[in-house]
Amino acid sequence: MEEREASSSTVRPLRSRLREKTPEILIEAASVVLALLLAFGASAWHQHDQEARLAARAHQAIVAELRSNRAQLDQTRVSVDAAISNLGAAVARLEAGQPLAQSSAIAGIPFSPLLPSSAAWQTAQATGTVGDFDYAWTLKVAKTYEMQALFLTAQQHVIYPPTPTAVPGMEQAGSAAQRMFELLQMKHELMNMRVLSSFGDGLEQTYSGVLDPAATPASRKSHG
Repeated sequence: MEEREASSSTVRPLRSRLREKTPEILIEAASVVLALLLAFGASAWHQHDQEARLAARAHQAIVAELRSNRAQLDQTRVSVDAAISNLGAAVARLEAGQPLAQSSAIAGIPFSPLLPSSAAWQTAQATGTVGDFDYAWTLKVAKTYEMQALFLTAQQHVIYPPTPTAVPGMEQAGSAAQRMFELLQMKHELMNMRVLSSFGDGLEQTYSGVLDPAATPASRKSHG
């Protein structure tokens, strides 16, 4: 009996101390949880801020790249117009039965090819930054680079045109056969230039859709 009473007297102070400590333990546990939540929140905010800054830099790089490409396109379109004019004059001369003047030979046709860059756009895709852009703006940019690729395909036909079918007797200088061969060659190059000019008009429109001051904002994220 005495042992049970002694044991009971020992347990009661222990329970009492636990009751006294419980609020303190709960406060400490809550503090740890709060600290963890704050740490996770700060980490998430920091990551969000980094992604927003990267998206802003990617947007600036893409816009700068397209502006440079557009400036090159302006020069190319001028040269295409000049080439179409020269080719048209050469075709008219040949159709009139006149030989080409040496100054208007094929090698003398002016053409400044477009050599655009797509590095900024490809980098944004590779890093996943495009996911942080406004969808409508991203769609415009994607269509612009798609049209740019189509323009380059058409440009290849201008730079490396297929050789027209040989005309018997075309080896004889000044002959009707030679003029016929030259006429076929000039008409084919004129057609390629006109196709390229049409693609140039389309590419200019897509550039304008992205670079126009009223274009859709690029990023969905903000620094705030």
